[in-house]
Amino acid sequence: MRQPPVFLLQSLLCLLLLGSAQAAEQRLALVIGNGDYAQGPLRNPANDAADLAAKLGQRGFEVERLLNADQRAMESAIRGFAQRLRGEGKVGLFYFAGHGVESKGRNYLIPIDAEIHNETDLKYEAVDAGRVLDGMAEAGNGLNLVVLDACRNNPYRSAFRSPSRGLSRMTPPKGALVLYATQPGNVARDGDGRNGVFTQHLLAALDHQGLSVEEVFKQTAVAVDSATGGAQTPWIEGVVLGQFHPYPGPRRPPPDPEAFYWQSTQRCARPDCYRAYLQAYPRGRFRAQAQAWLDQAEPPPPAALALSVKPTPPNARVRIMNIEPKYRDGMELPPGRYRIEVTATGYRRHLDWFELQQGQQVYAVELERAPVPEPSPAPISPPVQPQTPSAARQEVGIGHDGRYTDHGDGTVTDTVTQLQWMRCSVGQTWTGSGCSGQQKEMKWDEAKDQTARYAGHSDWRTPSIAELRTLVYCSNGRPDYFSNGKNCDGTPGKDHLKPTLDPKAFPSQNISDYRFWSSSAYAYYSGYAWRVYFDYGYDGSDYRYYSSALRLVRGGQ
Repeated sequence: MRQPPVFLLQSLLCLLLLGSAQAAEQRLALVIGNGDYAQGPLRNPANDAADLAAKLGQRGFEVERLLNADQRAMESAIRGFAQRLRGEGKVGLFYFAGHGVESKGRNYLIPIDAEIHNETDLKYEAVDAGRVLDGMAEAGNGLNLVVLDACRNNPYRSAFRSPSRGLSRMTPPKGALVLYATQPGNVARDGDGRNGVFTQHLLAALDHQGLSVEEVFKQTAVAVDSATGGAQTPWIEGVVLGQFHPYPGPRRPPPDPEAFYWQSTQRCARPDCYRAYLQAYPRGRFRAQAQAWLDQAEPPPPAALALSVKPTPPNARVRIMNIEPKYRDGMELPPGRYRIEVTATGYRRHLDWFELQQGQQVYAVELERAPVPEPSPAPISPPVQPQTPSAARQEVGIGHDGRYTDHGDGTVTDTVTQLQWMRCSVGQTWTGSGCSGQQKEMKWDEAKDQTARYAGHSDWRTPSIAELRTLVYCSNGRPDYFSNGKNCDGTPGKDHLKPTLDPKAFPSQNISDYRFWSSSAYAYYSGYAWRVYFDYGYDGSDYRYYSSALRLVRGGQ
């Protein structure tokens, strides 16, 4: 009888041993991705969780996946996950992408249904991340991994007594590793494409066969640190005894850092990733391919054009409403649409859009003279008795030091800036003594060009960030100046009024969101725009797809 070749027997033996090892090593994973938040929605977590769950399934894990989970679903899944881990020879992996908040040394994972109005609410509305570690320690299964891509900006920071950034360090039990998307106290990037920066590189590292889990985590950290220019460095806590290989099989030499980074860049396939590679490796081996990809994907930016507004009369005041810099004749701007306001004493206000493009760089405006009212004829009837203040509409000074002139029609004029403001937020109705109804909240693309006909005027508009800043009022008289604005020193609602608006001029009934959009885009990143947070009274730039309130203005000098 012919004997089988020796190499065939050896191969069969290896397969039997490998199959026996995998059978003894049961791999379990719970993967959660929350992004559909009412406050601070996130673009990537659902994609991150779906892609990682699929990858772990390819690596032999039994995966339970939750997308946009509420508190009850998260707690139930974590409880069941800990029970399934019980028993020797099991490997557990927990992954969470979404909002995570640190408070008093504890880390909380935020469900999508959380209603958090102050720091105390975290204990009852969120899920303590320590619960995951406690369940793993009690299971006694030997090896556990926790991956937290939850170090994004705290969307509730304005409601906290001591707003924090990122997550705090945790002490994992023996045989467990915790991998954070960035170092403690820092925030992670959500990402502009399908995946966040951290998970994008974690997925790439899991494709390298034969690496230990520590090597997978380290390669992820190196790639993320390079991709963000050191702004985001993943952090590892804990130690495992023995070896665990997420992608078992013959070990292949891991690529050098630049090759690994280049593979992640190709996987990302977005312009910002290729630009990050060129920044990290300006003389890298793949710079020609990276630049060629960018040249094909991104046409060169259009050259700036000089804008010249020619008003009649020539001493008229010119403002460009949808940019932050002040207008000056011949200023260079990228081609696009600009909202131009021209005003002069004795003339009607002009407000219109102008398309700045090659060959169309001069905008000529001739203002119309305002009609001069004819003097009223002398009364021929007996004088009318003076009305009481309750029966006559009077313009009076209200607010701190009488700064605002109340026109009695739901509007006030700031005597300092000469801007006329609606007393209520968009969506509310002026009742004569306050504001009724709920605020309308909208994304910046909808808010920036809002107009209205109100109180006899049709030129109401969204204020610029400089105009909106002027409404900040510190009732304790302690403004803390920074940047181009100020915030009020102390705790809102305790050391100063919340919101930081003069309550005599701007009633705060039914205000659910203290953040108000301006019309000003953020100059350094196209996905951001400026708004003012009237809880503390500071201004900041945020994602344009966030929803905020709006208050309209008119006039100005």
